[in-house]
Amino acid sequence: MYSRFTVYRQTIILLALCGATLAWRCILHFQFHSDFTRIYYATDTRFDSILFGCVFAVAANPILRDPLHEWLLRRMNWLVPLSIVVIIGSFLIRAESFRDTLRYTLQGLALIPLFIAAIHYQQTLPVRFLNLPVMRFLGVLSYTLYLCHGMFMDFFDSIWAGGAFLKGLVSLVCAICFATLVHYWIERPCTRIRRRLSKALRA
Repeated sequence: MYSRFTVYRQTIILLALCGATLAWRCILHFQFHSDFTRIYYATDTRFDSILFGCVFAVAANPILRDPLHEWLLRRMNWLVPLSIVVIIGSFLIRAESFRDTLRYTLQGLALIPLFIAAIHYQQTLPVRFLNLPVMRFLGVLSYTLYLCHGMFMDFFDSIWAGGAFLKGLVSLVCAICFATLVHYWIERPCTRIRRRLSKALRA
């Protein structure tokens, strides 16, 4: 059974699920007129971001030197600039019909060459910057920051009539503080519990 579930078939299934997620976003946006919050935060509309990571791990794994990875690596000189242009362009295009549908798919695809470049070109200035301790810690906090930043922005918008830049800066600081508390008070204790349970199951 496992021999039939080849890398090629796994990749096709994962990409099909990514396509299905895009189709579902289109249905929600064009047919049901769902708002931005519904599409941006819901798991059923955004889990293709995780699946693109799975495609990367299965079909273009840099550790296993997969053929697709080698093909992409030989074309980094134009894939990296193209990926940067695609990601920046995806934020500059403000049309809701693009933002709520195709944007997340393009971003997921464009990140794959950037991840390969970050793994292989450790001594380049951008990668060295991302490996600074403070940037690595922000990476640890990134998912909680993703979940909570909007809450702080909405809160300060509702109580403060100050400038957008200052409100954004204060929201960022509050989000980082909140994510840090979550990391040390919830995530790390849960990690220790998981490790103890894993050891108990193996014993």
